[in-house]
Amino acid sequence: MSFFKIRGNHAFCAAMVQSVCPMALAQVPPPTAVSGKEYSNHTDEDALGNGDFLQNIAWDGFGGATDTFDYSNSGPPPLDPDQVDALANEQDLFFHEVRQGLVPFVTSFGGIGDIYSHTPAGAAALWASGPMDINQGAPPDDVDGLEVWGPSDQDDANHYSIIGDPIAPVPPGGILPISVYSYDPNSDTSFPYIFHFEVQQALGVSFEVDVDALMVFDEAGNFEWEPGDWIIFSLWPVGPFDGGEIWVWQNGLPAQFLVHGGVVWNTPNPVGAIFNVPTENINAFEAVPEPGTLVLLVLGAFGLAGRNRRKG
Repeated sequence: MSFFKIRGNHAFCAAMVQSVCPMALAQVPPPTAVSGKEYSNHTDEDALGNGDFLQNIAWDGFGGATDTFDYSNSGPPPLDPDQVDALANEQDLFFHEVRQGLVPFVTSFGGIGDIYSHTPAGAAALWASGPMDINQGAPPDDVDGLEVWGPSDQDDANHYSIIGDPIAPVPPGGILPISVYSYDPNSDTSFPYIFHFEVQQALGVSFEVDVDALMVFDEAGNFEWEPGDWIIFSLWPVGPFDGGEIWVWQNGLPAQFLVHGGVVWNTPNPVGAIFNVPTENINAFEAVPEPGTLVLLVLGAFGLAGRNRRKG
């Protein structure tokens, strides 16, 4: 979620905050201090645990959960029935700070209903328990998609992937595999954002891939994948990839592995050992610095603007 669109000063503000208050970027807030939390279960279900294709669930961090966006019937087949695989907002909050390794992230893993955190210092821990913090009434079997930092407790997961990156109709009359969809809640319409072949080209591979975790930063906020836009993503295990890789990709350039916590998030990185989980398969990825970091970033942006005015 993007609370403030700090155009052009994102990297500067991150560097300023790190130099003024480095611990602010390294602390991990509890789930109750993070607004706008959504998840999808594998297999998709509603907040009561009933099967429900393409349903997202909001959670409050105290174990309470309610239904939010349902992408069913919002676009052409195969969008109904199918399974949500990744969630994001068009300008995910702290996107650039997490790609620069400055702020903590949270992640989930295939077959596990909990969420874990990782700090820039390399410390990993359980962040949210499925039965206690996420949904006490119907704990998730597998947190498959995750979005945080919506305004207050509102949902805002307007970008998503579905399992398998399946082929779908593309106007006017073609069909192509789609890796990431955009969703307009006002019209309840889903449409292609990133095509499967574009992800293949960014990775330099020709085999089938499946986007499995996602953060998005659409620079113009116009729901169009254009040069200069960014995503952070993982893949379902395939070919030489074990599912523990995390890539940072700017449109127009090859994808690069994320560097965070002193390690490169590539195939040799022992993800299972880092988080003490029996899998390498990363399912979700989001940034979660201490909420006070947002205030510092905004103050940094205002400080830069004021300094520029004084220079003028």
